[in-house]
Amino acid sequence: EISTRDWSSDVCSSDLLLALQGAGNTTHEGAHQAAVRRAWKALLGKQLPEGGFDCGAMPEAHAMYGQAQATIAVCELLGMTEDDAVRPAAERALAYAVAAQMPDGGWRYRPPQPNSDNKGDMSVTGWFMMALKTGEMAGLGVPAEVYERLERFLDAVFISDEKGYGYQILPQQRFFQVRPAITAEALLCRQYLGWQRGDPRLQAGVDLLFRELPLDFEYPHKNVYAWYYATQVCHHMGGPAWRQWNERMRAMLTDNQVARGKETGSWNPSHDQWGHFGGRLFMTCLCTCMLETYYRHMPLHAER
Repeated sequence: EISTRDWSSDVCSSDLLLALQGAGNTTHEGAHQAAVRRAWKALLGKQLPEGGFDCGAMPEAHAMYGQAQATIAVCELLGMTEDDAVRPAAERALAYAVAAQMPDGGWRYRPPQPNSDNKGDMSVTGWFMMALKTGEMAGLGVPAEVYERLERFLDAVFISDEKGYGYQILPQQRFFQVRPAITAEALLCRQYLGWQRGDPRLQAGVDLLFRELPLDFEYPHKNVYAWYYATQVCHHMGGPAWRQWNERMRAMLTDNQVARGKETGSWNPSHDQWGHFGGRLFMTCLCTCMLETYYRHMPLHAER
């Protein structure tokens, strides 16, 4: 069971809301509905007129991740409850997401700014792609040109079948090492933009993830951020890829969940590649979301 501590000062704990909502908790239903209501009162109180959220004192590089996660959460709540009281907040958040897209089709640490290079990066872009699609699933519209620009961005950051996708549109990206998390995010975007499970480009990407992304909770392989995206990619892929990934992922996460003491139910962030930034809450929420994949996301085109 996830801790439902008071997190009203931290908009970027939206991942907690995502984990709770993924288990069926809303403002009116579920064992944790009271915690969800408190969380929503705090989060909506921090929404700004233009649709973004006041993330408070935090590094600039982190804030847009929180914006995207908050947008996913508010659009998801609208889709789950069809509550008209939530709709204006979801519409404003989605409008902010659309306006924050960079000219190159990606998203970055801030919306486009005058006298700036305004380049997107694949890491932030993956979260905003999920925000847009969650908005659509809740019945909100996204202009087609947003996806057209995003598709051009994905084409531009693709390196090769052997190296997957790069971080930004950079000439020197072909010299970088494989980045499994970035590649998994890009592949998920491709799936949402229409690549079918039989597409050889998608299969090559999944093969790359299996080669380069060990499901191992021990140092130096622990990478929950990459696992989170790879889990969704394999789920939508279905077939042998999902069965192989799911069998290993499910066993690894259940075996490593804390079973006693004050941190019971959580996952330890130690030695994770990003755990020192997000801490135990970050680790626990993403692990929970992975275990909720079965009923949180309907497969896009997979055969079970």
